[in-house]
Amino acid sequence: MECICGHLILDNHDHLSNKGHVIPDQLWLDLLDRINSAIERPGKTDKERETACMAVRKKLNDSKRTAWQCDTCERLYIDDTNGRTLAFESASTGVATGIFRGF
Repeated sequence: MECICGHLILDNHDHLSNKGHVIPDQLWLDLLDRINSAIERPGKTDKERETACMAVRKKLNDSKRTAWQCDTCERLYIDDTNGRTLAFESASTGVATGIFRGF
């Protein structure tokens, strides 16, 4: 995708330092409940455990929205619930770089 500033934001492999996933607060507790259930009540069979893991993965995937940050101008791009990518500009420059970097 091309940023408004003209910089090209690539999304062509895993572990990108300028890409993140946002989970809305309205979905957060349900997601945690699903994870807790899979941990606290694991299935008796391999198939039941696999089903529980897949349910957690599906809930995670359904709950998250993808987000990217431009390395040049620090703008954020976040997918909305309708599949549109929206741009957000930081009010402070030079301080918001790398907000999706891991620890």
